[in-house]
Amino acid sequence: MKESKFDEKTFRVHIGIVVSIIFCFFIFGLAIYCYWKGKVDDVNGYNSIDSSIAFIALGINILTVIFVYATYQTQRDTIKMQRKQIEDDKKDGDFNRVMDIIYRQLEHTLVRYSAIPDVKLTSEYGVTSIKVMYDNCFKTINFKNINELAELNNFGRFVSYLDVLRFLTEEFKVYYNVINSNNNLSDTDKQFFTTLFANNIEPTLIKKIDMFQQLYFVIKKSDSYKELILDSQNKMMFQNLEFDLTVVLYSLKINKIENLDLG
Repeated sequence: MKESKFDEKTFRVHIGIVVSIIFCFFIFGLAIYCYWKGKVDDVNGYNSIDSSIAFIALGINILTVIFVYATYQTQRDTIKMQRKQIEDDKKDGDFNRVMDIIYRQLEHTLVRYSAIPDVKLTSEYGVTSIKVMYDNCFKTINFKNINELAELNNFGRFVSYLDVLRFLTEEFKVYYNVINSNNNLSDTDKQFFTTLFANNIEPTLIKKIDMFQQLYFVIKKSDSYKELILDSQNKMMFQNLEFDLTVVLYSLKINKIENLDLG
C-alpha cells in the first residue's frame, strides 16, 4: 500500500515537471516568434511561425526522451523494490517456520530431558534423568575446581558426562538440520536459533559445555587419564565421549580449544 502511494506520488511529480517544461518551451517559442516577427518579414524568406514550431517540437522531443528514460528508471526501481519485498517476505516466512519447528521440537526434548529412564544409566546416580546428571556434573564445573575434577577419582562422574553428551548429540541433530538446511537464514539468524534452543534446554548449557572442554583438556594431560585408557573399555568410553563432545561443540557453534585433541 505504501509502495503504491509512493509510485503514484512520483508519477505526479514527473508529470508536473514535464508539463511545466513544455509550458516554458511554449512561452519561449512564442517569445522568439514575436521577436523575429518584428525584425524580419515572412515574405523575405524567414517564416517565424515555422521556426518557432520547429523549436518547440525539438524541445518536446528532448523532453519525451527524458520522460521515457525517467519512466524506465522508475519502473526498474519499482521492480527492484518488489523483488526485495518478495525476498524479505520469504525470509520472514522461513524465519517464522524455523522458530515454530524449534519450539515444537523443544516440547519433546524437554520431556525426554527430564524423564526418568527405564534402565540404569550410571553407577553413581542410579535411575535418574539427564537433567539431574547435568545439574550434578556440568553445572558444578567452574574455573576453581577444574583441576580437582580432572583427577578422575570419581569414574562414575565421567560416565554421566558421556550420558549427557550422548543425549545432546541425538537431540541436536534435529535442531542443526532445521537451522542449517535453510539458505534464507543469515548467519546471525542461525546463531540466534542455536542460542534459542540451547537456552530453552538449559540456560547455562553453552557456558558449561565450553567449560567442560577446558576440563577435558586438563584431563587428557593427566597421568590418571593415561592409565585409564590402557583398559580397552575405558578407552572406548573416552573415544565415544570425544565424538559426542565434538558434535555438541559444533552444533552449539562453540570454538574448540586449539590444542584439544578429540580424535
